[in-house]
Amino acid sequence: MEFGKDNISGERNKNLNDQLPFGVYDVDYYEGRLKSRALKYRLNRRTSEVAKALTKYLNRTPESVLDVGTADALMLGKLNQIWPKTRFIGLEMNRSLLMTTKIDGVQKIEGDALALPIDSQCVDAIVATAVIEHLPDPARFVSECNRVIKREGIIVITTPDPNLEHLASKLGLLKESGHHHTFTLDTICQLFEQHKLEILESRKFMFSPIGFPAEIFIERIIRYFGLGMVLANQLLVARKS
Repeated sequence: MEFGKDNISGERNKNLNDQLPFGVYDVDYYEGRLKSRALKYRLNRRTSEVAKALTKYLNRTPESVLDVGTADALMLGKLNQIWPKTRFIGLEMNRSLLMTTKIDGVQKIEGDALALPIDSQCVDAIVATAVIEHLPDPARFVSECNRVIKREGIIVITTPDPNLEHLASKLGLLKESGHHHTFTLDTICQLFEQHKLEILESRKFMFSPIGFPAEIFIERIIRYFGLGMVLANQLLVARKS
């Protein structure tokens, strides 16, 4: 079972990081998370949604979790506090962004989401939050996820609602950049179904980009009345049968 090795130093990595492809964040993303209330909130909220999905659909402590597009790996650090015995692997294309943090219990790998440097069928869960819209070939990414995930393993994806993210960007609440594609819940479900993955859950979440008390309760009411179009983020959970 091979997860790759920590490879965040060396000449090859330096060359890869000289010119970042369109859609790959630089270290200013990490720096922004230290200052921006919106970025801090989105990290915490996405982490919460991922943790709930892993708990609900795996029904056991995961042996291994791969976070694709991990950036600074802060999410994995938070998940490691919940499951300290789980092996967490964070994959990121930008070496400089990976090196912004050192987090106990998290293995960092520099690599490409479209060619995962990991053996087939060796991880229990794959997480990719706000990543798939940044990839030039989402179908290839889903194919790679299908390859490396174990049978009965789950994939947790989040992606922003394109219309509401554009509005939030115009209002100065976040910086919208680097997107190759946009997705609705229908189109992202279709993409995963085309790769023979079972959709376990798909829904909208995040009423506010900065958060406020009782937001999750309010979101339940919003979804109950069929008003999910006002929620800013989208969650997909899929399983390999």
